Amino acid sequence: MNKSEKIQIQEELINVLESQVVDLSMMSKIELGDDVIAEIKHLKTLLNEPKSTTYTDVIALLVALGFIGLIATMVIVFGI
Repeated sequence: MNKSEKIQIQEELINVLESQVVDLSMMSKIELGDDVIAEIKHLKTLLNEPKSTTYTDVIALLVALGFIGLIATMVIVFGI
């Protein structure tokens, strides 16, 4: 797998996780905090700048989106 294929897969994964976070947030009727939204925007901006993007940036965004999805799922399932 070459570098451009890896980048494309990372972008697809980010898009899937982002759409899941939006769906889960809407279903659980929770709102993301302004700080979370700002961090997601910041990390996405970094990803759009190829020279400054690192694997750490990609992993940070994926972890943030995954964590938000987990919390939203817990709210839906357990009513927390």
